[in-house]
Amino acid sequence: MKKGFTPIIILLVLLIVALVGIAYFAGTKGIFTNRTPLVLYSSPPPSPSPDLTVGWTDYLRYADFYTFKYPSNFGEQGVVGGPISGSPKFIRTFSDPSTIREGTDAPFDGFSLYSVASIGDLSFQDYIKREKDSFKNNPRGEPVGGVAEKTITVDGQVVISLAVEENITLFYVPIPNSKSLIVFSRINTNTSFIDVFNQILSTFKFSKIKQTGCTFGFAQYTNENLSICYPADMAVANEYHPYVNDPNVKASTTTLSNSNEKFVVNTSFVGGWGGGAITEQTTVSGYPTTILVFKDQSGNIINLVAVVGDRNFSTKFPIAIDYQQKSQSYFLDRGKFNIVINSLNLK
Repeated sequence: MKKGFTPIIILLVLLIVALVGIAYFAGTKGIFTNRTPLVLYSSPPPSPSPDLTVGWTDYLRYADFYTFKYPSNFGEQGVVGGPISGSPKFIRTFSDPSTIREGTDAPFDGFSLYSVASIGDLSFQDYIKREKDSFKNNPRGEPVGGVAEKTITVDGQVVISLAVEENITLFYVPIPNSKSLIVFSRINTNTSFIDVFNQILSTFKFSKIKQTGCTFGFAQYTNENLSICYPADMAVANEYHPYVNDPNVKASTTTLSNSNEKFVVNTSFVGGWGGGAITEQTTVSGYPTTILVFKDQSGNIINLVAVVGDRNFSTKFPIAIDYQQKSQSYFLDRGKFNIVINSLNLK
């Protein structure tokens, strides 16, 4: 070994010893204990998209058992139009009031909703083809480039949309296990409404009917005379009073109501209704029943009455189920009425 290497080795050993001593001293004296540790940050996860449907109004179509949500500021109107072909069994229009020009048929932001009772022997695809052909005879003419067709999925159902005009698109939703359809007709003046409508469609669900008890969306009310199912958003009030023809009989008047509509159910009913009604005959809970249908000049239902049985059955009869408007702008739902009257059970 050369002599020149010995001092270097000694210096290296001394340097190592010194560094070890400094590290030990710093650790025991706490010199580094208050230092902020180095933390490596990864990119933050993307924020979840806000739910635009929070606070929206729930809509439940009782006759066909489907629901969806729509913006709470939207107005709901009765019959304002319909499909080019076929006869709808139900129609409603929902619209952004800020986009409506009163007294005109100018476009607005909103949509119409109607049901096609039956497509007959046609398949869904054949019915769509017939619809496309019908637009060729539309007085306003077929859209430039033809009717654009797309297929989407809504609540697990294959839905076909037809863009029939520049600002009108129809969405055909087949009702499971039936020959009926639900049709949304979207109309827009602003392209931003298309995103809003897509949110509306994303909330669409076919409701399930309960196997026992009341139908989905309904609750059961029971008093000493009867039980009946009613829309679950309604408040309940009941009073008993002596039957006018027999004070020993306890008659009941039950009022089921929300801000738009109400049912009044009377046992041992005495009274009547004015003229102008369409009269129908049916059976409710095995008893012959007369249905009175009152409509306005536009064909919207404004009052429905079921008179169940007559005094020959017992002192509880007749039972009158009176379905009324509370809001002049709200039109009554025949499907809802049918569910209520057909749930009647007497004690």
